[in-house]
Amino acid sequence: MGGAPGMGGAPGMGGAPAVDCQALCFPAARCATQAEPTDHCPGTWFVETRDIIGQCVARCADDADAAARLTDAADCAETVAILSEDADFADLCQNGTPLPPAVDACDVQGARIAACVTAACANAADIEDGVAGLYALNCAGAVAFGAITPEQAAAIDADTPCDDPAVDAQVTDLLTMGNPQLFLPPFAPLCDDGPQVSVDDCQTLCDHAEACAPATSVLRDRDICLAACVPLSGPEGVQQTECVTGVDTCNGFAACYTGG
Repeated sequence: MGGAPGMGGAPGMGGAPAVDCQALCFPAARCATQAEPTDHCPGTWFVETRDIIGQCVARCADDADAAARLTDAADCAETVAILSEDADFADLCQNGTPLPPAVDACDVQGARIAACVTAACANAADIEDGVAGLYALNCAGAVAFGAITPEQAAAIDADTPCDDPAVDAQVTDLLTMGNPQLFLPPFAPLCDDGPQVSVDDCQTLCDHAEACAPATSVLRDRDICLAACVPLSGPEGVQQTECVTGVDTCNGFAACYTGG
């Protein structure tokens, strides 16, 4: 039947097919996060891929012109330029996500939670500094966003007992469920059986993270990176950690986690 003149056709009736935003945005996100041959977005890397896909899909669905131009983009430089028309994306692309300012009370809180993790999980002793750093950053982020005050953060201090409900809840959650927001997998396998991955492989992984992560990434910190790696377990965690020992580029490092 065709569409009305000058109005395009309805989908399925001779008009232009609907854009598959998900299919369009996956390679667009890869353009934004790849490091070689050109790092178009020095503020991002592969761990932001899912968030960038989400931003791109929303833009694609709401802006038919942008969707058409992304479809026709000749290369990654053009793709990133189109995505960067959004001011928030442009800022992320160039500057990354800034770390929150340090908060003294949060440093104390992080150290206490980490000490209690070690008390419950002796095999986590070697990564206690990294665990402390991640919990301190999490607390500082909450202060920065106004979710808590420094005075509230100070409710957990160096003398807070490990069986305090606020501390015990965080330790129990970390052991059983992990804390994906902090890049921490469940600690239970580490606690019960020791490291399931090679600590030497984790050191290599952290060499790559230091070289490839944006300047604002917490994973550039060696202690924090090791805290995120050493507790990994299961076939996927072991395979990914082994994979990084055989790569020598940032794209190769990313491919160990993204599959290509």
